[in-house]
Amino acid sequence: MNAGRALRVLRAIKGLQQRDVAERAKLDQSYVSLIEAGKRSASPEAISTLARALGVSVPVFELLGADDADLKGISASQARELGRALAMAATSKGR
Repeated sequence: MNAGRALRVLRAIKGLQQRDVAERAKLDQSYVSLIEAGKRSASPEAISTLARALGVSVPVFELLGADDADLKGISASQARELGRALAMAATSKGR
C-alpha cells in the first residue's frame, strides 16, 4: 500500500494543503510531507489518524493507496472503476 499516493489523492479531493492535514491529524507537517513523498512509511496508527483527519475510513484510505500486488485478482479496468468510486465516496463526505 502506498500511503503517500492515498494522501495526495485525498488532499486533492478535499482541497487541503499538507499543513491542513497535519494540523487536523495532530502530526508534524514534515512527517506528513515525508509520507507523501514516499520517504517514510506510515505506521498503522498514522494511517488511521490521517484517514480520520481526511474524513474517510481506513479501508478507503488503503484502497486509494493500493498497489498492483494489493489488488490481485481484479483487472486494470476494475481497479480504475474502484478508484473512481472511492474518490466519489471521499468527496461525498465533505471537507
